[in-house]
Amino acid sequence: MAYAHAMNEDYDETFEWIGKFISDAPSEGRRAEGYLIKGFYHFWLGNAKQALDDMQKAWDITNELGNGVIKVYCEGHIAIVNYEREEVEVCRDQFQSWYDNISKNSSPQRDLSEPKVALNWGIGLVELKQGRIDSAKARLKEIESMLPKIMQPQYLTMHKLLHGE
Repeated sequence: MAYAHAMNEDYDETFEWIGKFISDAPSEGRRAEGYLIKGFYHFWLGNAKQALDDMQKAWDITNELGNGVIKVYCEGHIAIVNYEREEVEVCRDQFQSWYDNISKNSSPQRDLSEPKVALNWGIGLVELKQGRIDSAKARLKEIESMLPKIMQPQYLTMHKLLHGE
């Protein structure tokens, strides 16, 4: 329901439904998911401070639980919010931590090309903000080398976004 209200730009109702989701959550993991979603919508609306507060609550819960999946999502989203806030060194560390946790929690058989593309995209953007053009171009080349193995279109979009920047 929160998503439906958000698509209709009725954000008061969106946050009302997310609040219900959080308060009625059957587990701490689901409650953390609610805070992550709430943070996403705050970020969507341009409220980076509230977004970080909500995402940090989600991260704290999942860190305590040892829940790798939601924790990884939190790290990625927090990195993006900090990028937009121009907290580039914090952002770089968070992107790297995000990738390290994916690597640590993945089976040895998993192809990590997609997360590597996302890591190179995030750090490439940070490199650009810091004026390190050659380093960003190297990240772009790294992404290009992995694209033939990847079927998901969002990773091609990451390549195009970094290239455009």
